[in-house]
Amino acid sequence: MGRKLALRLSQVMITKNEEKNIERALTWGKDFLYEQIVVDTGSTDRTVEIAQKMGATVLHFDWINDFAAAKNFAIKHASGDWIAILDADEYFDEETAKRVMEEIRQAEKMKVNCIVGYILNLNSDGGIREEIPQTRLFKNHCGIHYEGAIHEQLHCPAGLKGYYPKERMSIFHTGYMAEVLKEKIDANRNLDIIQKTLEKDPDNADMYGYLGDELMIRGKKEEASDAYRKSIELYGEPVPFGDRPIWTLETLIGNLIDERKYEEAEKYYHHAVKNCPRDADFDYLFGKDYFRKCEFDKAIPYLERVLNLLDGDPNATGRDAISHLELVYEMLSFSCFKAEGRMKDAVRYASILLHVNKKKDNVLSTFLMAFSMLDGDRSANADVAMQGVQKIYDLNDVNDCVIVCKAAVRAEYKEFIALLDRVISPENMRRMAEIVAEASES
Repeated sequence: MGRKLALRLSQVMITKNEEKNIERALTWGKDFLYEQIVVDTGSTDRTVEIAQKMGATVLHFDWINDFAAAKNFAIKHASGDWIAILDADEYFDEETAKRVMEEIRQAEKMKVNCIVGYILNLNSDGGIREEIPQTRLFKNHCGIHYEGAIHEQLHCPAGLKGYYPKERMSIFHTGYMAEVLKEKIDANRNLDIIQKTLEKDPDNADMYGYLGDELMIRGKKEEASDAYRKSIELYGEPVPFGDRPIWTLETLIGNLIDERKYEEAEKYYHHAVKNCPRDADFDYLFGKDYFRKCEFDKAIPYLERVLNLLDGDPNATGRDAISHLELVYEMLSFSCFKAEGRMKDAVRYASILLHVNKKKDNVLSTFLMAFSMLDGDRSANADVAMQGVQKIYDLNDVNDCVIVCKAAVRAEYKEFIALLDRVISPENMRRMAEIVAEASES
């Protein structure tokens, strides 16, 4: 028998005026890619020149206001066994790139036709704005293609069978940075496509959602809300399952809360919970808003529903709630501390979070304040609090000592502070004083 040929991966992308990004976009997989195909839709800068110098095959496609058509043209020219299709402003980081071929081999063993990664939208300071599951790696020659003139989606006649790697495949996306967004807004390409699509298909609920998004990034929040309302009206009931309807409902509810139109926001909240019962973001929106307004009793049931959903339903969704799960625990712990008769819950929620992130010294303060308010003898409660603290913090480590001592002082828990004086060694007491002094000087 002959030796089995190695799997070949083609990288394809469509471009227009991407000279700032094209070199990085063609670098991440240079060492193992079988081919790189750039389909240019009319660049007037150095995009084509740079791509050609880097060895990519450059093809030209006359722009027809249809992203799916351009991407399908690129796919048609790929000859690899698998395709990686990232935009020019997207890239795998170095560590993820090293795993790409390994994950493709795993997908082949599992007999699936695509691999699901996560787009990490970066903001202007390089932080992660949001994380969204996306498929950017898929099997070639099996009918997988894009549909939709804008915000195009992958389709396959036999169905998409996705594989989620155990270790996330992160794809960084710079397109939401302020200066890049301004360029996109000024170009108006997306808005033109949406408006022309709506002229032909005025009952397209998805397209009204996309219109709302474009108006939002232009700062036209009231007009955006009108577009989202129209989208939801066109969906009717039941709302079809998918990211687009959920995002439309979430953004509209968020807008209405910001505008203090609480009655209308509640109306859409009940509509959302009825139609999308597995999405935790709707409760997260209301819980966060009531917390911000210091209406802690009202915040608690929403925040607890977030946790109940995410803990109790393996198919639950909610990208904002999931990406801000630590904040949910933090808000819930403090809300329970402020609410009557919920001190034990404040301790419990704070403890759960501290086991995950012990650097949350403000949460440790809440933990200790709640302990100091529990029924019973304060000194006995301090002993129990100390047992809990020592399961999380190493009081032989001076850095942990600093965190715990600061939190105890803020909590004004005298009985617990007295225990610390006995537990922490004189040497660590001296080192803590030095650290505090150095911090004060700086």
